[in-house]
Amino acid sequence: MLSQMEPTPQDNAVLWRCEICGNGNTLSIAPEEIPAIDSSDYLLAKSAQGEDGPANNGLIVFCVDTSGSMGVDHRLWSVKTAVTEQLDELCRTQPNSRVALVTFGSIVSAFGDDDLQ
Repeated sequence: MLSQMEPTPQDNAVLWRCEICGNGNTLSIAPEEIPAIDSSDYLLAKSAQGEDGPANNGLIVFCVDTSGSMGVDHRLWSVKTAVTEQLDELCRTQPNSRVALVTFGSIVSAFGDDDLQ
């Protein structure tokens, strides 16, 4: 587990401490929202199926942390590899999808089609 939550004297608040940088942030969170196990599972659903096949005119936004901590253990390289694989899959399965990239570190930048609003 990459982070830890510790109780605080405040009601419904915990201190979330990042294991990577050690920085602590106080979170106001209900007790039932605090993870009970050291695992996070994410379920991704396939795109909606229309009458003419997959809905392939959507917008996919990749948000990538480019801060200094991403240089540790080749993290940014791993993200770049994962995004590249996703883009290859989109080209094969949803060629009409639009893609945008948002990077954030010391500044936030957005990249994409000229017609993105």
